[in-house]
Amino acid sequence: MLLQRDPSFFAIPPGVLRLTRVAPNPNAPADCARYLLVGDATAGPIMALWPDEGAALPAARADGDASFRLKIVHFNDLHGQITYFSQRGVQPVFARMAGYIGDLRARYANHPRRGVLAFSAGDDSVGSVFDALIGDRPSNFQMHAAYRLYSAAGIDACALGNHDLDLGPRLLAQALLADARFPLLSANLAGCSWLSGLYFPAALFVVKGLRVAVIGLTTPGQIAPHPDSTLHLVDPIRVMQNLLPALAEISDVRIVLSHLGYSLRASSATVLMAGDVELAEALPPGSIHAIIGGHTHHALNEQGLSLHNIVNGIPIAQAGKLGEFVGEVDVTVGRRCAAVTSVQLIPTRELPVDEAFAVSYTHLRAHETVLD
Repeated sequence: MLLQRDPSFFAIPPGVLRLTRVAPNPNAPADCARYLLVGDATAGPIMALWPDEGAALPAARADGDASFRLKIVHFNDLHGQITYFSQRGVQPVFARMAGYIGDLRARYANHPRRGVLAFSAGDDSVGSVFDALIGDRPSNFQMHAAYRLYSAAGIDACALGNHDLDLGPRLLAQALLADARFPLLSANLAGCSWLSGLYFPAALFVVKGLRVAVIGLTTPGQIAPHPDSTLHLVDPIRVMQNLLPALAEISDVRIVLSHLGYSLRASSATVLMAGDVELAEALPPGSIHAIIGGHTHHALNEQGLSLHNIVNGIPIAQAGKLGEFVGEVDVTVGRRCAAVTSVQLIPTRELPVDEAFAVSYTHLRAHETVLD
């Protein structure tokens, strides 16, 4: 999602974030207004939010006494495995996930106090045959297949994963420009001019009047150096402390979309500085409502929300890897508070294929000679 703005739009002083409203993805529900927070969240505490000229900060819900149920659908570490090619034929993965998301949205479309948001917690490329379509430099880029299908399914936001940076900043920028109709979030990434205007520290979604702030975080582990870029990742805990007071003023629900990994004790992937457990331990109770994670490929809460995954009062969710699960987090918002009331994992193989959405694969099958 690119902001078509004059360069002066990005000349924002330290301690300030610009809040700008953006057009919705045409494939996402029209009942959700979308705002991006633009600026550097790593430089210090955010003391002010600047809304666009002539605009106002989103107001609190008018029907604050009535409860609202927000359903968050999430997945992580798909690594481009939008479909499998095997001796048994094509095995759709993302067409099942997209169909499930679409069915939920249709179910709640006319309900004034129900809403759905859909997120990826990062690592959406590197690890599938579709990497051949991305290429190895901008001149031979054809498409980012996952981003294109996420856009077609109306995914609301993605966190930046460490393997997404394996593409290099120039190629990642090309993929975002060509195929992403959603914001890429990373509050603790700094120093990358190639990605300026293409990623954001946070986004604000106003779903039928409910204000949902979503902050992206990226692990500094396993980041390949790039000679033409000064990108670097800073302490996610410090960045969260910079952001949270400002976001609390404009949101009813706060979600961290994390590609930090489950904890520093995880053995399935390198976790540096902090994982989701350490992040939750360091934050004030009640400052965020859930951490939706990735990176370490944990399938958390298969039997419902486990007490082991509630840290400092903050539930932590993660949906495995390679599209094996679709995760759900339900947040119930009342007059005085918001709380997670249900968490589950749904095996993707049990979901029906959305045959209409599967037509979106036809432009990928045209490249079968490349994929073979």
